[in-house]
Amino acid sequence: MKNSMIIPARSESIHFIIVSEDVTGEVVVCSKELTKDVFIANAITTVSYSRIPVKILNVSDKEVNLPSFTPDLKSLYNYNICQFNKTNIDVTRVKTLLSELNLNYLDGEEKQSIEAICAKYCDIFHLEGDKLTTTNIYEPSIVLKQNSTPVYVKPYRLPQALKPEITKQVENMLENDIIEESNSEWSSPILLVPKKSSKGNEKKWRLVVDYRKLNEVICDDKFPLPNINEILDTLTGAIYFTHLDLHQGYYQVSLEPSSRKLTAFTTNTGQYCMKRLPMGLKISPNAFSRMMSVAMSGLTYDKCLVCQDDLIVFGRNLSSHNKNLITVMERLRKVNLKLNPQKCEFLKKEILYLGHLVTKKGVLPDPEKTKVLRNYPTPKNADEVKRIPIFPKIMNLFYKQTPRVLLLVLYYVIKISDQLHMPVDP
Repeated sequence: MKNSMIIPARSESIHFIIVSEDVTGEVVVCSKELTKDVFIANAITTVSYSRIPVKILNVSDKEVNLPSFTPDLKSLYNYNICQFNKTNIDVTRVKTLLSELNLNYLDGEEKQSIEAICAKYCDIFHLEGDKLTTTNIYEPSIVLKQNSTPVYVKPYRLPQALKPEITKQVENMLENDIIEESNSEWSSPILLVPKKSSKGNEKKWRLVVDYRKLNEVICDDKFPLPNINEILDTLTGAIYFTHLDLHQGYYQVSLEPSSRKLTAFTTNTGQYCMKRLPMGLKISPNAFSRMMSVAMSGLTYDKCLVCQDDLIVFGRNLSSHNKNLITVMERLRKVNLKLNPQKCEFLKKEILYLGHLVTKKGVLPDPEKTKVLRNYPTPKNADEVKRIPIFPKIMNLFYKQTPRVLLLVLYYVIKISDQLHMPVDP
């Protein structure tokens, strides 16, 4: 069977492929990676004249000449088919979800539309008591450098008072299938780091594995970052912006089984290894970016933008925004990714993204960055004046004439103050 074809760069397309004559009726196409960065999607289809349509995704930046391949097919009759009535919505779950969403700043029409969409897709939000699931589209692996030997770092000494907290977090990670018991020759030490959200006397902790020594012996996972200027240009003209936040994004990505032993760590209750993509591993940011690129392929720059774990949906009016939001949520359901309802922001008129303030009027500098310039102390001598020209470089992104005018003024101020050997009057 000849199924070779050319797949354009960064595209998702449907192709008809030839199957064996003994394959008939309705079949399930199983997803898998056909070659590096090229995937075939899960699907249910009907064989017609020994041909079936399949969806193929190329996440690389290059056109791929895909060699002949045989898809992994299974008869639909091997599965238990259950009918699901979409009108049956878990009312209790919807009420819980809506209570966690912050929509009080929206007007009546806006709030009703978002509540209706979120109620329809309430299953893609992670609520308290839910098991943390994983996506089925990508499993990153850890590749060791040549001649690497197992890394074993002696566990750090931690305060006795924190041992119960470590035990609690390990049990929670076991329950959510994030880690599993291990008997590996590899081992990295752990730390407990206070969370930024800790308030008052009640401290919350995050269990962190120190993978610095492991990072020295593993290969980099390179993935191109999107062009920030191109991203910001895409948002020009949009009026509504929605920021969707994944719940523990890294932990929704399964780690390839043979790589798990490398992530082992030791606590007072035993040795464990990661089953999900660990934080602190140098391949994790790019591996996660690759997963998000695959998950949102075909939607980026048209309906949404993805940069690391930031997912922005936009629209030029309420109707177009909501259509885009439904499409994105449908995709999140398909790839089995869950959102954190408490951190999602819907229908914002302006949003901070990649260090810029994006509004319907255009892209503006982050107020926190310009605050430094606004509050800059009045220079008292020429040396202090000379320190200011770093700011025009920042402002050049937004006001094209600012550097030229400001530098010209600064030049004459410095020149005069140097000639007169006098301080600059505040």
